[in-house]
Amino acid sequence: MENRLNYLDVVCGICILHIVLSHIAQNVGLDNKLGGVLHVVFWSMAWFFFKGGMFHKDRSFPVSIKKNFHRLIVPFLIFSALGEIEYVICALLEHNPVGIYDISICTFKDLISKGYVIGNPPLWFLLTLFVIKTGYSFLGIIGNLKRSLIILLFSLLFSVLLYNITVPLYWIKNIPMGLFFYVAGHLLREKQYSRYVASLSAVILIVIALFFDSEVSIVMLKLNYGNFYIWIIYALAAVIVANNAFKWLGKYCSLKSIGRLGENSMIIYVSHWPIFMISHCILSMSGLQNPTVLFLLMSTVVLIIVYLEYKLIQKYNLGYVIGL
Repeated sequence: MENRLNYLDVVCGICILHIVLSHIAQNVGLDNKLGGVLHVVFWSMAWFFFKGGMFHKDRSFPVSIKKNFHRLIVPFLIFSALGEIEYVICALLEHNPVGIYDISICTFKDLISKGYVIGNPPLWFLLTLFVIKTGYSFLGIIGNLKRSLIILLFSLLFSVLLYNITVPLYWIKNIPMGLFFYVAGHLLREKQYSRYVASLSAVILIVIALFFDSEVSIVMLKLNYGNFYIWIIYALAAVIVANNAFKWLGKYCSLKSIGRLGENSMIIYVSHWPIFMISHCILSMSGLQNPTVLFLLMSTVVLIIVYLEYKLIQKYNLGYVIGL
């Protein structure tokens, strides 16, 4: 178990690094130049849902709500508020003051329609995962293979349906897709490591990468390029290959630095957006416009401040703010 957790921490570290760097690259206008490199880990969000399913625990519905509220909704609320404060600060620094009433109305509308606030969009994942984890407990899936397979099928069908229609509350669109990967992780927790599943996944991954390369944004269920339906298989195969590859690699090297990023992925995930947004605002005010320099500086600032946050949380026993 310990070795498995260690190598999963490494995969988690790679995924969280991909998410942070992708967001910063998009923000400074380097997504076209770095897109090819960052696309290698196109499966990062799918992996987080899959991993959640791997470690789904058999709890009663009330206990599940309590545990998941503490683990997911508390950080969602705290860092949504901090994100909104960052948004107001940036607006003031850029001489675009916003009224309390206006920001309150916009925040409410964003939460209802998008599932996140404008000051910290990545938090959509926490809300979606909360719905999935509590819903899965409510359905009483543990030990019921038939019911799990039915949920897997229906989540896939609903994902296809929502991809092809317009839904005003678009945060609802990512729930079935997240549920699909979550249930897949639950069903394949051990089976993914069999030689047959791992080999088949590797073949599928290589074939699709060579001939049908695709990318989908789960948050809006939006096709960036390629084929939506192929991407689902593509992402699932990539997740399985990554878990197997780093399980094997973990026998020969530890990759502790990346693993530590994975161990602390929550604090990195919930705080990276406000940090790099306010740092971008300050750097831009200084006259710095070079995208590459901005990307490097903002990435460095995020890592430094997240490290300081981690130390602060340890020192003052503030683990509850990140769901610990």
